[in-house]
Amino acid sequence: MSDLSKNQFQVETEVQGVPWVPSFQLEVLHMPNCKLNAPQGTLPSFLSYQHDLQYLDLSNNKLVGVFPNWLLVNNINLRSLILDYNMFTGPFELPTYVDQNPHPLYDLQISNNKMAGNLPKHIGYILPNLIYLNVSGNGFDGSIPTSVGNMSNLYAFDLSRNNFSGEVPDSLWRSCASLGFLVLSHNSLWGQLFPSPLNMSQLELLFLDNNYFHGTLQHGILELPYLEGLDISNNKLLGTVPDFISKFSSLHVINLSGINFTACYVNMNHLVSLDLHSNNLVGSIPHMRKTGSFLAVLDLRDNNLSRKIPHWIDDRLQSLRALLLGGNHLQGHLPNRVS
Repeated sequence: MSDLSKNQFQVETEVQGVPWVPSFQLEVLHMPNCKLNAPQGTLPSFLSYQHDLQYLDLSNNKLVGVFPNWLLVNNINLRSLILDYNMFTGPFELPTYVDQNPHPLYDLQISNNKMAGNLPKHIGYILPNLIYLNVSGNGFDGSIPTSVGNMSNLYAFDLSRNNFSGEVPDSLWRSCASLGFLVLSHNSLWGQLFPSPLNMSQLELLFLDNNYFHGTLQHGILELPYLEGLDISNNKLLGTVPDFISKFSSLHVINLSGINFTACYVNMNHLVSLDLHSNNLVGSIPHMRKTGSFLAVLDLRDNNLSRKIPHWIDDRLQSLRALLLGGNHLQGHLPNRVS
């Protein structure tokens, strides 16, 4: 095992013209933040002689080149591969296995690189054991492969800040039953939200903001009983915030801003933060009959609300610490504790 992550020096593994064939086999190599082989940023060549690696972390080293899929070929027992915050370019290519033995890798993190192209169509068949998959902050495009439905153990899945387009495949909604954390933010995805049936009963955090999802919220969201955080802001949804969202007992944070909703019927005891700014809400501030005991942040900026600020805000929302009402036509005074 080797851990150089806490050192503040530059690590150089290459000696020009002198190939190094190590006499050891590592199982764990932890070398993030090491200015590895700077300034060239080449991947250590001695890794090509390693065959017993189970954990490899080379994150935040400004490494260059294409995704080193040979690490998966050479190390058939590799469980965790962390290459975040480097400068890898080109496509994300995976090896093709013909012996019907998929790779045991359960943690793959390649976020914040410069990779592009499509995700491999067969990713779910080559890496079906993934629990954590993070490809955020790259330049990937195309559709989300339907084979992701084969990752039945997937818990955290982050595709945010890419250029993915098309509809979210049904296989993701229906077959990834272990998901607890799903982030698809800042892409170009579209289609109806929460088609029924869903099979994500363990999902806790869902971020779908800054896409092109359209239509109205569907009842399929009710099949996410443990949902704690929901962000669907900046999409093309229409209509009203439906009252069936109030059936969630676990939902604490909701961001519904930038959607063009015209009315809101959210009444929830356990809400901590509700963001409805930049919609088309009209009339008075929505009367939240049951919401209040825990609500700390209420953002209603940039709507078409009018009339007086109601006194029940001061009486009922005892935990409120931030009340944002700018860009409306309201009258009256803010509660003393939030003004």
